[in-house]
Amino acid sequence: MAPTVARRLAKAGLPRGPRRSLWKARLEAVAFSWRNVMLVRLGALIPWIVTMILGGLF
Repeated sequence: MAPTVARRLAKAGLPRGPRRSLWKARLEAVAFSWRNVMLVRLGALIPWIVTMILGGLF
């Protein structure tokens, strides 16, 4: 617990470095990519569901 608190106190006054910015940019890129894949899958799944429901009704 003490090393974590000491690290936070030491890093609080330091500016963000390029490695942190690079890590954050990559994490955001992965998150948005995953979201886009899920939206594409949902877009493909909705017409299939509608077809199955309407096909079963008529």
